[in-house]
Parts: sequence; C-alpha cells; structure tokens
Amino acid sequence: GVPVLHVRHAGDPGDPLEKGTPGFEIHPKVAPRPGEPVITKTRCSAFFDTPLQEELKRRGIHRLVVAGMQTEYCVDTSCRAAADLGYKVVLVRDGHTTFDTSVLPAEKIVAHHNRTLGGGGFVELGEAERVTFSA
Repeated sequence: GVPVLHVRHAGDPGDPLEKGTPGFEIHPKVAPRPGEPVITKTRCSAFFDTPLQEELKRRGIHRLVVAGMQTEYCVDTSCRAAADLGYKVVLVRDGHTTFDTSVLPAEKIVAHHNRTLGGGGFVELGEAERVTFSA
C-alpha cells in the first residue's frame, strides 16, 4: 500500500549504463510492478532534471526510504538533495552498495557514507528488517 518509485541511471554512449544495454535495465529481482513509475536520470542526483520531485508532490510524499546503488555517487547525492528539498529521508543502512575502489573496499565506503549521512543529519539510518511503512 506504499508507493514505490524506481530510479535508474542512463549513462552516456559507451557507458556500462547506456540506454539499451543490460546495465541500464532494472534487475528482475527488484523490477517495477505494474503502476510503479520509473524515473530515468543522467546525473548522480535523482532530482536533477527529472520528474521525481513533481511525482512525490503529486502523491503527497514527504518521507523517503532510500536503497540502491552506488553509495558514493547516486545514493549519497540523492539523499543530500532530498534533505535539502525538505524530505525526511531514511537510508537503509544495509540496503545500498557499491564497488571496491583502489582506495577502499566497498564495505568501508558504505560504512563511511552511513556515518557521514547519518551523523551529518541528512538521513535517519534504518536496518532493512526494521524499516516500517505505512500508507
């Protein structure tokens, strides 16, 4: 009974997330159900130059639960943008991920962003099994 909105990234030509490539498609395990909107973005922020904010306003949504990929880019940027726009944001602490880099392994990047976003007042952190929804 709670709206689910999907956001996916469209990369430039040659990018692994380029439209029409497997990387652009939403994984079947989390594929949208009928009626669930899919917002396509081209920048890290789910809000920049997309209809996301208008869709949230139209639905009267003020609280967002965020999960997804890629922690240090899209998840971080979208959480900060949502907080700046006045949304109450719950980041699912164990519901976002990334890739290892030459500097840090993915688990440390995730832990750092949980600490930074949660400790910085941008988000409330919640464990996946404890996040509750109400219509």
